[in-house]
Amino acid sequence: MEMPAISNAAIIDLGDRTLVVDSFMTFQAAQALSDAAEELTGNRPHLLVTTHHHVDHVGGNSVFAEIPRFGTARMRELIEQDVPLPDVLIVSPIEVIGSERSVRVIPTGKGHTDSDIIVSVPDVGTVVAGDLVWNGVHPKTSDGNPQAWVDSLDVIRKLGPTLVVGGHGKPGGQALVDKMVRYMGSVGEVAGQVSSGELKATDAEAPKGTAKWLGLDRFHKGLEAITSR
Repeated sequence: MEMPAISNAAIIDLGDRTLVVDSFMTFQAAQALSDAAEELTGNRPHLLVTTHHHVDHVGGNSVFAEIPRFGTARMRELIEQDVPLPDVLIVSPIEVIGSERSVRVIPTGKGHTDSDIIVSVPDVGTVVAGDLVWNGVHPKTSDGNPQAWVDSLDVIRKLGPTLVVGGHGKPGGQALVDKMVRYMGSVGEVAGQVSSGELKATDAEAPKGTAKWLGLDRFHKGLEAITSR
């Protein structure tokens, strides 16, 4: 059975409860995620956190329809799929306390989208960053704001994680976050050149060090979207 999942998700064992971050794209992939959570932790998922509204992160929400789903009011407005929406709406960081560890669910505001959330697991130095962080893959920037994105990445950096789980590509450390800061800074600079007419979006060179990253077309399409608003 095919289980399309083009993004990352996370399973966090709180001890007496299990938290899942994002639900993949399809029911089948989300069901496999739910089953893996139970196998790994001994508990069925008790909570679902949505990092943002894109379908590859919310398409499997129906598997988690019976449990609390954390998100923001703006996410509810942006989710277009016929899937269960976030029903626990947050506007500031909250702590979810388990018998073995606690996590912080942190809305970072605009960045990759109009409303992003990250999850910090302090006792193991980990941040689940959603699509604020990509590794080896050009990020989708068409719904984003370069400066706000950098500001959100700064929130992650200040948490001091040793492991960062991004939305696409392999996990990394602080160096991965720094690379994303440089990437989005470059996008902001090039977008300014495109807006002023100095450069065409299709002629722009990808940020330094990303020539071999997958999905170069997303870089150019993102520039076109950012500069056409």
